[in-house]
Amino acid sequence: MKKRTANKRFIIFILLCAAPLLAHAELYKRVDKNGNIEFSDKPFPGDDAETFEIKTQPKIGQDESVRRINERVDRLRESQAEKKKIDDTARQEKEKLLSKQKRACDNARYELRKFDGRVYTREENGERSYMTDEEMAHHSSKIKEWIKSNCKGV
Repeated sequence: MKKRTANKRFIIFILLCAAPLLAHAELYKRVDKNGNIEFSDKPFPGDDAETFEIKTQPKIGQDESVRRINERVDRLRESQAEKKKIDDTARQEKEKLLSKQKRACDNARYELRKFDGRVYTREENGERSYMTDEEMAHHSSKIKEWIKSNCKGV
C-alpha cells in the first residue's frame, strides 16, 4: 500500500511540474483493472477515461501599463542607439581630422629639418640656386610659427 501511495505522489508531482508546459492541454485519467491510476495526453481507447483541462495562470506583466512601459523602454533604446551612431560618426570624423592634421604637422617638421643644411632650388636652366641665410631663417621661422599654432598636442 505504501508503494501505491508513493506512485500516486510521484505522478502528481510530475503533473504539477508539467502543468505549465501543457498550457490549456487536455489530460486524460483512468483507473485500470488493478486500480492503478493512469494519465495521458492522448485519449484512452474506450469511454472509461475522465477528461479534464489544465488551465494555466495568465502571464505576469501582460496588462496595458506593462505594454506602455515596454514601449517607452524600446523608444529609449532606439534613441540611445541613434545617439551612439551619431557619436560614433562624430568620433570617426574627429579621428580623420586629427590624422590629417598629424600628417600636415609631420610634413611641416620634415620641411623644417631641410633648413638645417644648405637649401637650394632649381632654376629653369637646371642650375642650383642656393638660399641665403636670411631666406632660410625667414622660411624656417614661418614653418615654426605654423607648427606652433597648428600642432599643439599632435
